[in-house]
Amino acid sequence: MVKKVICINLLILLISIFLLTTCKKSPTSTPDTNDEPITLTYPNGGETWDKGNTYTILWENNSIVGEIRICLHGGGKDNAGGWFLAGQVDADDESLPYTVPVNYGYPVDNEVVIMKSLEWERLDESDDYFTVD
Repeated sequence: MVKKVICINLLILLISIFLLTTCKKSPTSTPDTNDEPITLTYPNGGETWDKGNTYTILWENNSIVGEIRICLHGGGKDNAGGWFLAGQVDADDESLPYTVPVNYGYPVDNEVVIMKSLEWERLDESDDYFTVD
């Protein structure tokens, strides 16, 4: 009887060791992933755009499916006005040509904002402001 108990305990110990060594294995390196669903790459701050010229707004799509809304917002984050729709495109396009209107009225504190197409949720925006001359 004692031998059976010892054998059972030994078997339980071996199974526990096996499970601990196989289940607790962690990767040797952490994969380099971007947790943001989409990342605006241009314009990202410090640029100067000229009225009447066409610029290509760029982003990297990491996980958004479907359409997104690209907006130009002038006058700083506290300005409730100054919103201009640059376009609504598929997130996988990763670029949108945009011509700055010649009558654009916000010379400083401009940003590009990417939003979900049917919502006003910001997905990403320029890291800093750019100017429009």
